[in-house]
Amino acid sequence: MVSTVTKTLMAAVVLSSISLTVTRTTYGDQVIHVGSKDSTTSVPLDRISHRSWTVLLSRYVNENGSVAYASWKQSDTDRRQLSDYLKQLSSADLDVPSSPDDRMAFWINAYNALTIDGVLQHYPIKSIRDLASDSGGFNIWDDYQLYVDGKPFSLNQIEHEILRPMADSRIHFAIVCASKSCPALTREAYSGEKLDRQLSADAKRFFEQPQNFVREKDSVSVSAILYWYREDFGETEVEMIHRITPWLKPTSRLPIPDNEAPIKFLEYDWSLNDSGF
Repeated sequence: MVSTVTKTLMAAVVLSSISLTVTRTTYGDQVIHVGSKDSTTSVPLDRISHRSWTVLLSRYVNENGSVAYASWKQSDTDRRQLSDYLKQLSSADLDVPSSPDDRMAFWINAYNALTIDGVLQHYPIKSIRDLASDSGGFNIWDDYQLYVDGKPFSLNQIEHEILRPMADSRIHFAIVCASKSCPALTREAYSGEKLDRQLSADAKRFFEQPQNFVREKDSVSVSAILYWYREDFGETEVEMIHRITPWLKPTSRLPIPDNEAPIKFLEYDWSLNDSGF
């Protein structure tokens, strides 16, 4: 028997594919590297400054987490500042021990900055999936890579090989895929000393958005992110509800059932998180 969960997600995937296929563009099969492969300096990861990233975020990201891509694209100075920040990230010495929080903060910042830079490189686009070819060409998640300590890292590597193994499911509410249904981009960089507070705030903010969480009489509908990464939130739907409950408003919390939790998954909106300015 096909569960409500499976049927709901199958429909969501089909709808997403239909709505986006017509706008996808192939940018060739080249790999694009940013940052610096041969950095002249080598800095412990926890001493990398993220101040310039915060300045850019506060300038171009609004309170809803949308990005003023057009304005950012037009500013040669701020495009150069983002490029310089990525080069700063390149200078991190990954062999020097650092705390788990400092490492996680570094890689979340790297993921988000690399994503935004990739979008700006190709803007205007309607969706980040315009940069994900179906025919073996350029795919931003694999082929837009940042040099760190002389080694290239793709978005998929950062997410699946570095961040997810750190076993904190809140990262899914912090890394941004530049889409309306993805987590809202924050207006400050992550830091090791504030990371726990920042991630908890991200999770609560995520579930306050109607495109990510809808409380119904006897069930809840949640973002498809929780389906795609369900192993990070628990082996069952009951465990999933247990995991997300602390991040919900008290009025939205669902009584935990003894067996199957009434969870549905919402259609994902891949439209660009563009403020239009």
